[in-house]
Amino acid sequence: MYLYMIFIKFRFIIIFILFFLSINISFSQNKDKTDYADVDYFYLQLERNISSSFEKQKKLELKNASLDSLIQNYIEKGGYLGIVNDRISILDYFDWYYGYNTNEEKVFLLNKMENAAKKHKNKELLLEVEFQRAHSLQRTDNDSLYILCTNALETVIKKARKRNDKCMEIRSLHELYHKSFYEKYDAVSTFLYLDRLAEVLDEIEHIEDTYPYRDYEYYCVGSIFYHFREYEKSTKYLHKSIKISDKKFSIFKKRAFEDSILQKPATYFNPNIPDVKVFDYLASYHFNITKMLDSTEYYNKKIIYFDKKPEYVFKDHYLIALSKLGEVALERKEYDKAIVMFNTVLDVMGEDGDQSFLSSVYIGLAKCYIAMNDLDMVRKNIEKLHKSILSSWHMTQNQDYYSILSSYYAFTGERELSRIYMDSALMMAEKIQQASWTTASTRAKQVMQKMEIDLKASEIKTYKIQLLFVIICLLITTIAIIVILHFYRKKKKAYHSLAERIKNWAIEINENFVYHQKEDQNIENTKEKPTKLDIEIANKVKELMESQELFKDTTLTLDTLAIRMGLHRTLLSHAINSTANKNFKQFINEYRIKEAIKIISNSAKLYNKLYIDEIYEQVGFNSRVSFYRAFKQITGLSPTEFKNNI
Repeated sequence: MYLYMIFIKFRFIIIFILFFLSINISFSQNKDKTDYADVDYFYLQLERNISSSFEKQKKLELKNASLDSLIQNYIEKGGYLGIVNDRISILDYFDWYYGYNTNEEKVFLLNKMENAAKKHKNKELLLEVEFQRAHSLQRTDNDSLYILCTNALETVIKKARKRNDKCMEIRSLHELYHKSFYEKYDAVSTFLYLDRLAEVLDEIEHIEDTYPYRDYEYYCVGSIFYHFREYEKSTKYLHKSIKISDKKFSIFKKRAFEDSILQKPATYFNPNIPDVKVFDYLASYHFNITKMLDSTEYYNKKIIYFDKKPEYVFKDHYLIALSKLGEVALERKEYDKAIVMFNTVLDVMGEDGDQSFLSSVYIGLAKCYIAMNDLDMVRKNIEKLHKSILSSWHMTQNQDYYSILSSYYAFTGERELSRIYMDSALMMAEKIQQASWTTASTRAKQVMQKMEIDLKASEIKTYKIQLLFVIICLLITTIAIIVILHFYRKKKKAYHSLAERIKNWAIEINENFVYHQKEDQNIENTKEKPTKLDIEIANKVKELMESQELFKDTTLTLDTLAIRMGLHRTLLSHAINSTANKNFKQFINEYRIKEAIKIISNSAKLYNKLYIDEIYEQVGFNSRVSFYRAFKQITGLSPTEFKNNI
């Protein structure tokens, strides 16, 4: 009774201790199965792995989330960069939940986003809608649909470039290469899109906070180049992915530590970490290409001992890494170790797992037992391999399958069968070479080279057309300049001749004005011949003008001159009109203009616009305007034109 009361009182503590002991016992049992630390840690990682529960939890949160609130959150936080680290966002809604909806529901969701974008005048959200519309075309096997999708994404890229939106440009290029590679199997288009994506990534390589998933994009570019057997490019981008991922995780750990000190909610770390996949590709590269077993072992162990949020690593990653460590042990002739690792993978997977992967494990076991001369175990694994091969057609595994059969029958002494299977293995190797992406990449490069040649030819043609256009324009311009210069020189010559005539006219004693003009309507012209008295009066006026220079008097009028000469104004006017065929104003202005011409001719080097004011006052004009008007009317040239042509 006493023990029962103690159990009731401390039942929760006792249950916890028993649970903890059961885990340790379970782990110790697993540990007893092997003497290899890598296998032991493999089991530990499997116990820690909760990736499936994370997926279920996130899907549940997304299903319960309000679409309106997710859209509003996108707008308030300024778009993609503002929400990228949220636990759930509108992007997750599309990526995780959107794929389960019908086409009608997709259209409804996109229209709702578009209406919200127009309501808030949010251009970034409108561009997001365009991208999601193109992204929603999940399968593009249909050529017209594929063209529609690529055109839509190219339009998004153009708009993103105008906005300098590198995030959207990268996401669109990612979508383009993904569709061309995984759905259309178009090597040429994939190469073109990869080059464009790599170029944009290189542009922002040293710019912080430009695109948060650069590590993932580097991984994608590196992995596709690996399939094309462009190993130098592949490893370059894979290593860049690791470098950026390490930097991101160190920042996360620092923030998480600060949050714990300040007792704030833990910083959310986006689980989109490509490290384990990068390690897998690098391990395969060193195992298959460089044959560096130490590097292969290093990268596979990086997967098994992965400590960056291991709960987000899928169990398959650990299984693949352990099987590849088994292959390393096989190459090192550590057959017992290899067998333990292969069998551990089989124990965890079971015989109903992925048959393609199981085939590779059976192949590894068969090779181990062949090396150990254990023909019974070779035969058993060949039988299992045969079943897996039938369920999963993979040419590389078929090549290994035929090679193992050839080795097996060579051991049993059945040389003819051994030779037949060896021939089959060689034929399969040839088919693999023909069907590999290497051949496709070679064709892609050839097409790309042809495109470059065509582009250069087109540029040269365009350059020639532009050059011809420039030459024609220059020729027309030259001819126009020559014609203009010809007429200018002709006009200049005419002006110079006129200026000389004007100059000569101004210095004549008995002048007759050489520039003929229309007579003024105000001239009191009489058809009568001048009388003797008219001639005497006119000569007296002329003498006064030449000797006393009365025309320089700005106040001189017909009345003042008549008073000065003791004559009636009518008599004086009649004498001037009849003898000079001019009215009084024209008569006086000619004297003034002649004097101005003499001054300008003698002072050409000093003459300028400011000096004109002094000239018109010296010769008797009241204003600069009246001087210019009279000069132009009498000579046909302005004072400036006259000065420039003497």
